[in-house]
Amino acid sequence: MYKLKISYLLILLSGSLVYAQVKQKNKTKQEKDTISIFEKINELDEVVIQGKTIARQLKESPVAVEVIELDPVLSKSGSVLDVVARVPGVNVRTDGGVGDPVNFVINGLDKKNIVLFKDGIPMSFYGHSFEPSHVSANMFERVEMYKGVLPLELGADALGGGINFITRKPKYRTIDISLEAGSFNTQRLAFNTFLPTKFGLYGSANLSYVLSDNDYEILKPKNKNDNVFNKNMVKVPLVNNGINMYAGEYTIGVRNKKWEKDLHLSLINSWMYRRINRWHSYGNVFNTGGSRYAFAKEKALTAVLAYKNKMFNNKLSVDVTAGYGKTNVIAKDTSLIQTDRFNHISTIEKKPERPDDYYIYGENFGMDLTLDYTLKAFKGNVGVEILPNQKLKANHTYTSVARIGQDSIGGRARSGYRGEEGKIIDVYKFPTLYLKSVSALGWEGKFFDKRLESILAYKHYRRRALGYGTFQSSPGNTEKVQKKSGKYNGWLAGLSYKPTDKWVFKLSYEHTFRVPDATEVYGNSMFIRSNLALKPEESKNFNFEFQYRNLKKEGKGSYMIGSNLFYRRTEDIIAMSTDLVWFFYVNAPVGIYVRGADIDFYYQPFNFFSLSGNATYMDRRMAVAEPLPYKKADGSIVMKDVSDERLTDISPLLANLSLSFWKKDLFQKGSRLEFFWHWNYTHRYKAIMGAGTATTSDVGLFDDLPEDEKGKDGFYGAK
Repeated sequence: MYKLKISYLLILLSGSLVYAQVKQKNKTKQEKDTISIFEKINELDEVVIQGKTIARQLKESPVAVEVIELDPVLSKSGSVLDVVARVPGVNVRTDGGVGDPVNFVINGLDKKNIVLFKDGIPMSFYGHSFEPSHVSANMFERVEMYKGVLPLELGADALGGGINFITRKPKYRTIDISLEAGSFNTQRLAFNTFLPTKFGLYGSANLSYVLSDNDYEILKPKNKNDNVFNKNMVKVPLVNNGINMYAGEYTIGVRNKKWEKDLHLSLINSWMYRRINRWHSYGNVFNTGGSRYAFAKEKALTAVLAYKNKMFNNKLSVDVTAGYGKTNVIAKDTSLIQTDRFNHISTIEKKPERPDDYYIYGENFGMDLTLDYTLKAFKGNVGVEILPNQKLKANHTYTSVARIGQDSIGGRARSGYRGEEGKIIDVYKFPTLYLKSVSALGWEGKFFDKRLESILAYKHYRRRALGYGTFQSSPGNTEKVQKKSGKYNGWLAGLSYKPTDKWVFKLSYEHTFRVPDATEVYGNSMFIRSNLALKPEESKNFNFEFQYRNLKKEGKGSYMIGSNLFYRRTEDIIAMSTDLVWFFYVNAPVGIYVRGADIDFYYQPFNFFSLSGNATYMDRRMAVAEPLPYKKADGSIVMKDVSDERLTDISPLLANLSLSFWKKDLFQKGSRLEFFWHWNYTHRYKAIMGAGTATTSDVGLFDDLPEDEKGKDGFYGAK
């Protein structure tokens, strides 16, 4: 027999309606089928006495980490991103509508400095449709957010930390269905099921579908010659910006046998159809129109085999994952129909025959692109207990991306360069290969009745690139097939000390690298060209953390307070640059350093009420050896020493506050009704940064902006 539990999640947030989830749990034959309307959704007032949860073990480890168990909190939010954004020191920013990039900020570092994982494998391996903003949160059991130092088990190249999404594998049969409808014709459908058997076999399916027109309004100048930051702006809806996405993961496996703990095979397929709001000129994008019918398609199929086991009385642990995938990308912009900045339809005038380089430097930037990718990934972890509470650990992570394709319109070599046979070169026809690996060897020890934990590890980074290079090249010179490789060494160390069961002190340091990814090296299918000479970013990260908690068995009177101090020093930052025609990723001649602190607390004064909150301060500043071009208020450019000036592209101050009220056994025994309220604060930040743009580094954190800075350069947030 089964006990059927149904919980309805009805949340109205920003015009979104969410409906979730149906669960089935194994029960004894003597129990009758019952229906419970309200599922227990918060376990903070109950303390586990018998042993430490995985979340608590990670929290007491030497690395700085925050862990969220998703089951108790999903009923309070329709999105896993909302849950992640409430973690101290973490900020989540989206760059547009559904399907647009999501930017995670952790302790002052963001974007590609933060690596996203699914069960220890970088999410980029699975395709663009398989990202946390697109798939259902019900497929994940917990989220691990590492601030700075990554554990050996992940073994990736990340400067600012990482976020690891752990897939749910419950002990009982589950079925979760969720449906969401929102503004701009946004619709989300998710289906998740896990089906174990008494023989150890199990199967699961996780499916998600997302649809949105993304026709939200943006500001554009009323007059064509107005500057983008002119106050004379009008709201114009985006056109040709919709998206359809599907992602599915199907798994069969066996677990908890003598010869293995978990062995499973997963097939992951996804597809995406994205209409592209693609402009036709290198002028101000806000002043121009775009292609009316440009679009991109992506199809991906990936197979992943994973094996995990502990042997010889748990003295040897093995965790191995291997994956192989194929991805096909089609992007087209061949229609002569376009729109102006107010979405009025027009037709591109056909130009008379011009030299080959006119097409490159002219206004008709079309594309007829097809790309085929082959992806391979491997992650292996081995741990050996050499002495009681003393372990040697080894990790090796390997990824490769191979690409071949063609684009008869937009794939021409720089400046129309002709090859040896006199034909214009299509750069996408040259096979590209990018290999990246990280190897680590470390020692973990526990002393003084496990109250002192330590970790010390060496990491070795390797990369190899083969492809057609175009950066800083001239026809017939360095524009050719190039090979680049590199080796880099880093290390990490950490300590965790628990003088009592209530106190935890942690100290960690890492000298790490982030090797450029395939997109940064080879560019994309739009206007970004390749640069095989990119160097990796380098960072030195320091964290000091403490936590005090006093939890009562009955809940009432429980409280917790903690803080994390951090420092980052980053060099050879990879940034976008342009030569007025094409865009490239380059190593900027600047570095940055970040210093700041997190503080968070939890307090439950009564058995029906709890209060929690956190705040983060991040001070990001320039580290520059020489003066840089600086644009003054009158538009003139001067050379200025910007060392130690405060950067304003990331909010320096974040805060969250949450209140919970609940009533147990209101409708029937075991039921729980809860009211939840959450408040979030993001201090103002500057959306556009770069050499030559005006800054407000001389304005105090809480001072009013000068009149000539208000609304300028895209300030967002409070104040």
